[in-house]
Amino acid sequence: MIAICNPNNPTGAVLSKEAMKAIVDLARKANVWLYVDEIYRGAELSGKETPTFWGQYEKVIVNGGLAKAYALQGLRIGWLVGPKKYIEKAWSYSDYTTIATNLISQRVATLVLQPVLRKKVLGRNRKLLSGNLDTLVEWVKKHKELFHFIPPHAGGMAFLRYNIKINSTELSTRLREEKDVFVVAGDCFGMDNYIRLGIGSEKKYFLAGLDLIDELLREIS
Repeated sequence: MIAICNPNNPTGAVLSKEAMKAIVDLARKANVWLYVDEIYRGAELSGKETPTFWGQYEKVIVNGGLAKAYALQGLRIGWLVGPKKYIEKAWSYSDYTTIATNLISQRVATLVLQPVLRKKVLGRNRKLLSGNLDTLVEWVKKHKELFHFIPPHAGGMAFLRYNIKINSTELSTRLREEKDVFVVAGDCFGMDNYIRLGIGSEKKYFLAGLDLIDELLREIS
């Protein structure tokens, strides 16, 4: 099986059509399943939605949901798309795990996925993400001796490389315990000296978080 996340977590990168085709061709040649996490699809900052892998190969399984691009984590609604036989088997496992979500969540999800409201919700979220990303870009410029990053093309996060002599798990732990700021350590992705920041909060909270990171950086240095 080949497993990928597109748009990507934690980098926010989006695969080109050429890269997608190359991955599909590789899976087909090896006759293996292609599992694609598309949970961030719809959160492209450009507004141009990345194509789905579904339908490009007979052995494709795709998952999506409302938690990320739609910012509706509380609904606990997601979906799995794949060949009929696979989905029937997956459904049998669901009966022993989640069974189903509540009726209110299902009703809200049905409304949000209607074309007009879907466009409105995704547009609102893209605007919020773009504004916070602009703020982060300026913040990184002020700390160019400490941070470097490639701005994400999609998703609610940014993956920053830092030049401080401290392990990423230790840094994220200190931010949480000393400043009440939550970031994800690069260690979680097998990449020390990186941290993942969320950029999906309201601007006032985002700015407050950056100020607190500033405080800890000054204390460390």
